[in-house]
Amino acid sequence: MENRKNIFLVCLISGIGIFLRFYHLGKLCFWCDEFLAISYGWQPLKWMVNYITFNDAHPPLFYTIVHFLLKSGFSEFYLRSLPALFGILSIPLAFFVGREFKDEKTGIIFSLIVSLNPALILWSRILKSYSLFTFFLLLSFYFFMKTFKNNENKKIRYIFLLFISDIILLYLHNFAFIWILIEGITLISGKKFNKNWFFYYLSLLLFYLPWLIRIPYQLKFTLGVVRPIPVVFRYFYVLFYFFFGETLYPLNFYIIIPFLIILVFILINSFKEFIKIEKIKKLLIVSGIITPFFLIPFPSTVPQNLLPFSIFILLLLSISFRKKLLSKFLFFSFLLITSFSTYFYFTENDKNFHDVSKLIPYREINKIFVENLDKKSIIFENERRQFFTDKKFSAFDWYYRGKAKVIEIRKEGGIERIKKIAKNYEKIGLFLNYNEETEGCEEIKKYFMKNYTLIYQKKFFYNEKLLSRLKGKKEYYWFVEVYIFEKIKK
Repeated sequence: MENRKNIFLVCLISGIGIFLRFYHLGKLCFWCDEFLAISYGWQPLKWMVNYITFNDAHPPLFYTIVHFLLKSGFSEFYLRSLPALFGILSIPLAFFVGREFKDEKTGIIFSLIVSLNPALILWSRILKSYSLFTFFLLLSFYFFMKTFKNNENKKIRYIFLLFISDIILLYLHNFAFIWILIEGITLISGKKFNKNWFFYYLSLLLFYLPWLIRIPYQLKFTLGVVRPIPVVFRYFYVLFYFFFGETLYPLNFYIIIPFLIILVFILINSFKEFIKIEKIKKLLIVSGIITPFFLIPFPSTVPQNLLPFSIFILLLLSISFRKKLLSKFLFFSFLLITSFSTYFYFTENDKNFHDVSKLIPYREINKIFVENLDKKSIIFENERRQFFTDKKFSAFDWYYRGKAKVIEIRKEGGIERIKKIAKNYEKIGLFLNYNEETEGCEEIKKYFMKNYTLIYQKKFFYNEKLLSRLKGKKEYYWFVEVYIFEKIKK
């Protein structure tokens, strides 16, 4: 009876996860990193592998999957169904991981946390590899724990399954090497490492070698990355990200302070249960929590790279839940507070989005230009045409369906070039993305404001520069501005 009840609960939790990952999945327009995935996936596989070796920081497996998906469609809903599917599959898998780690109750709680986690929801709805990374990390985690059993026949089977999952991980994301380190640290510190495991990792190395030899080139590519956030703040931000993702304002202390208090009490309860866990599993959790944080100081590390490893912290929290009233209250409060971030995501609350570029309404902007401009008009837009299929395009180009000519403008091109082009058209549209180039946007806008008649304007997302608070002064700017001008009638 208890088993049937648990099956029902896992199905219910998975149903909630399905809703949160598929509801309005295609509503938001593609984001810049999704366009990169489309660009790489569009190309012949051999060309793609060679290109990303020198111009990207990820292995080829995800782009290869996208390559085959693109043969059947291009819509947001269709392409995002891939990460959404793996985000959903992670929920029942979390149950099996939790059950193997401790018991079925832990499995149910862990699956519920995975189902409702704002960051995991977010990246299950974006065409990136993180939900696949999380799924296969959970899968490897499960098989790895299964190898601790004494049954030799079953152990061989689980080692083989672990090998397959580990290989997929390594070709899915370069940060998968952290998991391999976690395995090794656990085996060595738990005195489980033997010649069988030596040959296991030797085999893993041989299968990974074709991509491993390309890693130095990708490392060289990432060396030029500069993150403006000081290292000490990155540690706090990554922890914040594990629980709230990027759709809650980090300095919202009305939410953060109560959450921290609740988290402390949950951790105290977790440690009481944690000491009862067998030694090898304790070593696995400790190394799983600590090891990823050594990567935070590297400039190329962004929180979503480490997000899959949040499963170790979330699992630790899951073992704290028991039948006591205080435990239930703490757990309910934990889920309630983190759900604010999910609410802000689905309501597209730009004041809480860390990156409002994910919200740019290209379809709405396209409609504005289509209704107001014809083939005798021109549009100047400043987004870089950095993506490519058969030809180079910007995010604006992808969604534009009008007849007006579209010209990419850059500050380095000079205002004189724009003047020469504009004088041949009666109406001029401006699409200015201030995240691309603030100074250039202002110069272009001032010229047309002074020399043309403004007939339409709309601004999107009054955005705060988050780091400005660290300097002691709040700074705001409009993220995207749209204008339509016409020649002054004499």
